[in-house]
Amino acid sequence: MSSQITNDVAALGAMQMFLEEYCASGVEALLFDSSGEIQSLAIDMHELIEFNHELAMIVLESPTKYLALFNKACIAVQRALKRTTTEGVATPGYCAVKEEAQVRVNHLPNHPSLLRTRIPGSEDTGRLLSISGTVIRTGLVKMMETHRVYSCTKCRGTFCVDAEIEQYNYIPKPTRCLAPGADYCNGTTFVAAGAEAAEEMQ
Repeated sequence: MSSQITNDVAALGAMQMFLEEYCASGVEALLFDSSGEIQSLAIDMHELIEFNHELAMIVLESPTKYLALFNKACIAVQRALKRTTTEGVATPGYCAVKEEAQVRVNHLPNHPSLLRTRIPGSEDTGRLLSISGTVIRTGLVKMMETHRVYSCTKCRGTFCVDAEIEQYNYIPKPTRCLAPGADYCNGTTFVAAGAEAAEEMQ
């Protein structure tokens, strides 16, 4: 299937079609997982190229933007599958949409711009890479905090502060209230609201 990708809405629609056609079993496993062990959906880049070459190229060129869009498509496909599964019949077992699920790309093309045999440098930030090597030691899974929710002690509003990738994922403490609807709040004291998002670094 190949169609013209002219904007983000068209890209999102094509991503949903790809997930429905090529990754239905993975989406179903994600939807019915009650253990919380499955938090990602792997897609094969070769299958994406076969499905829609233009979509695959824009994902390779701007992975930060389009993998986030793929995450939205994954949520939409989960919701659609849940609706069709639960229509008229009691759901067999656990069935919940995983809002935090991440789409991960496997099997990148064998192209020199995507391959690395050494540790990636700063010029590789924000790019998809295929790294080949031999595992000589493993350790515990390390989690990386991606954002933190703060609460203003003056207006009680909550807001999210994202980690700064350039500063080694440092999350700065806010200096002014950024809560929605708190335009006139001049609060300067904030506490972490406890809601934080973390993902695997590996």
